[in-house]
Amino acid sequence: MKKSILTILIFSCIGISASMSQSKRGTFILGFGYSFLGDYASAPYSKSMMDYGLGLNNNSSGIILKKDYSVSIASYYFQMNTLLKEFNANTSLSLNISPGIRLSGGNYGFGSASFPITLNFNKGMLSSMNSDANTGVTFGLGVNILTSTLVRFNEADTFSPFVYAQPCAQLGFRFWTRSQTPYEVMLQAGYLPLKNADVQTTNTYYNNYYPYQNTTSIQHNSMPNSSASFRISMVKYLNY
Repeated sequence: MKKSILTILIFSCIGISASMSQSKRGTFILGFGYSFLGDYASAPYSKSMMDYGLGLNNNSSGIILKKDYSVSIASYYFQMNTLLKEFNANTSLSLNISPGIRLSGGNYGFGSASFPITLNFNKGMLSSMNSDANTGVTFGLGVNILTSTLVRFNEADTFSPFVYAQPCAQLGFRFWTRSQTPYEVMLQAGYLPLKNADVQTTNTYYNNYYPYQNTTSIQHNSMPNSSASFRISMVKYLNY
């Protein structure tokens, strides 16, 4: 887990450095994005979470694990658009990367990270450094790499944070503000259907009469295991 997060941070730093150093050529467009109460994620069950169900409870009630669902109070990220192909001043194809941190709260704790990587078709404003349009749109397809909750409420949980990925799509509208600042309203959604998870729980029935023999049974629970995410955010572009 730590290695995965460190890898994301390293690639983020490399991308930001490249964006700043190459922006004079008109190849990179760098922005800063943010979202308030508009970023949601539902993680799948990890193997350690499913194994955690075995031996979880010592009564007959049966405890079922919850999925790691989180809502971000605030999300912040860097938006790095790399121009791959410029068809003309107002039409282009770009590789967009936006690593970010989610100040989120969920079922198991708070804090998480996301790392969307998409191939975007751009039309109008922000398609290139030479664009003369006042508005623009972008549509992208790719993958969103996320982490589950990083800081846990209950340190006794035997399962740990993990990294997962899902296909995602983006739709953005670009415009100028009255202060001549370039902005983008971005909608991003991701979803990955997975086969149902087999979450095991144990039920132990206590016999208080002689002979003192307890009976333990293992129950198999088929739980939906898809993952999904949605984010609506604003992006302020810094070098356009």
